[in-house]
Amino acid sequence: MVKANVRTKDICMFNAVTDVVGINRLTKTIFTRAAGAVVGMANAEVKQEESGKKTVLLCAKGTTEAANRKIRQRIIDTGFVPMTFHCWGYGPAAVEQVIKDGYINGGVIEYASDWLDRIAGGSSYPPDDRYENAGKLGLPQVFVPGSCDFVVANPGTFPDRKMQPHNQAAGLFRSKKEELIQVGQEIGEKLSKSKGPVTVVIPLKGFSICDGNGGPLTDLDADMGFIEGIAPFEGKIKIKKVNAHVLEDKFADAVIDAFLENVALAEETAVRVL
Repeated sequence: MVKANVRTKDICMFNAVTDVVGINRLTKTIFTRAAGAVVGMANAEVKQEESGKKTVLLCAKGTTEAANRKIRQRIIDTGFVPMTFHCWGYGPAAVEQVIKDGYINGGVIEYASDWLDRIAGGSSYPPDDRYENAGKLGLPQVFVPGSCDFVVANPGTFPDRKMQPHNQAAGLFRSKKEELIQVGQEIGEKLSKSKGPVTVVIPLKGFSICDGNGGPLTDLDADMGFIEGIAPFEGKIKIKKVNAHVLEDKFADAVIDAFLENVALAEETAVRVL
């Protein structure tokens, strides 16, 4: 309920503990402290220091965290500042909001599977304009079908699917080939409208720690559904297949190389426009 109400904003909620009916010893204490917190936050001065470095957005699930760390470090090493979002729940909605709000000026790298959750009935809630706002701004982009080997949902949601337990609130359910075809088609349609350069980089040996290399959700034939779905958009966007697992250094290198290539292309385009 908190996420559904807060959504993409930095709203702080205070638990009233009791029903809010009149003032008593407990509610007076809670309300006074809450009011003090609000006043303190309102009066806090935030000094923004311009470093000259551009900000790059990274969105991914924890099931590619080994790769996420490599990408973040490479982003730093190449002179950018990373801003990371969790690709689950309302995280993807926050991604689109901060892009629209102008916080991202360096580009976007997505290891994303939230659109799969939306298609299959999982517990991610991407907005209708997901994967569109960076393109409208002409930002350089790289998309990876990271963690597209599973749908995140409450345990017991899909009893007919292979499932890997994640925690008490979520299970990872193996995605189907037809779902990944649809994901490829719909994301390809969105990315193909981008004003800036876009590259889709696809790992051929597995999409997450659960997929490939003997992982519990391995189904490389189903994974190929994403390639089948997005293939018709080659030419409008670049598509690069890498014979590696998503967590391998070789694949991280390919992602960063593609991103830096798109950064250079975006800069060349900007110069020509000027």
